[in-house]
Amino acid sequence: MLVLFRRHTKACPHRSRSYRKCSCSIWLDWRVNHKRIRRPLNLRDWGLAQQRARQIESEGLGATVVPQTIDQAVEKYLQDCQDRDLRPSTTKKYRSHFKRLHEYSAEHGYVFLSQITADVLRSFRQTWNLSPRTSQKRLELLKTFFRFCLDSDWITASPAKALKPPKISMSPVVPFTEDEITKILANCKGRLLLLARLLLSTGLRIGDATTLTRDKIQKDASGYSVHLRTAKSGTTVQCPIPNDLAEAIIALPGPNPFWSGTSKPETVSGDYRLQFSKAFKRAHVVGHIHQFRHSFATRLLLTGASVETVSALLGHQNITVTQHSYAAWTVARQQRLADAVRKSWHASGTPETR
Repeated sequence: MLVLFRRHTKACPHRSRSYRKCSCSIWLDWRVNHKRIRRPLNLRDWGLAQQRARQIESEGLGATVVPQTIDQAVEKYLQDCQDRDLRPSTTKKYRSHFKRLHEYSAEHGYVFLSQITADVLRSFRQTWNLSPRTSQKRLELLKTFFRFCLDSDWITASPAKALKPPKISMSPVVPFTEDEITKILANCKGRLLLLARLLLSTGLRIGDATTLTRDKIQKDASGYSVHLRTAKSGTTVQCPIPNDLAEAIIALPGPNPFWSGTSKPETVSGDYRLQFSKAFKRAHVVGHIHQFRHSFATRLLLTGASVETVSALLGHQNITVTQHSYAAWTVARQQRLADAVRKSWHASGTPETR
């Protein structure tokens, strides 16, 4: 059974837990398997606190599942993410998202998972000020979290299942033009220039390129190639690079070509993002660093490379991702579309203009 009590502040003249007329915060007190648990209800109104306590008893402690607070469930989920060897940056991002859920729950007096319904999550989503794509990713995280809670027998159904994802319009892929690439390279020097050439030659993500170690640059009878396992998708990438570029990167001083090895990977990639942003401004080019990857892919497609080849070189886990992103740049596809239009002219009797 839940017990309500006032937890008085030092400034409050009252000390009795049963005193109800002050404005000190109201807490919950209960036992599970003879273990005493106390949690703040984040309410100050005694009548509202009694209603919330009865709701928790009927939907939470009185249910057949193991009662679990929201904060406890979040911590166990994040621990599970660490046990699955997710990247620290990913876990850090998850923790930031769940911090917002904690703040929303605290503001509205929600303590137990059983109190989180589909309507509560819809109201929570209305507080987001995010782009549709970011909103979709956060919703996917919520759905994954509540599936974890469901599998752990803490809830009987996932409240996030009823939420529909936002409509997302695919942004067109915009690579750098050859003139823009020339200007950017002219405004890069030293390591930054070599990193820019590496990104253009391999299509690596900035995080993989900046943490590249020398042993990942290997030489065989045909020349140098980069061999590594990508951090984001975990796929193996093998891509040739020009010999002069490989030798210049290997010759760079330090434990690793672009990284000291002591700082966090996200820190070093962030530093290079800032340096590239300054280089773009000097070159009077509007763009972002991921356009190096787009330029690598579109150069291959425009020279006749297959989507399968480009997908393997980019390290995509699914070729569908490559097809959606770069379909407009596939030479074979454009040729088929053009041939289909020309055939329609002859079928309809429309004369072909020359």
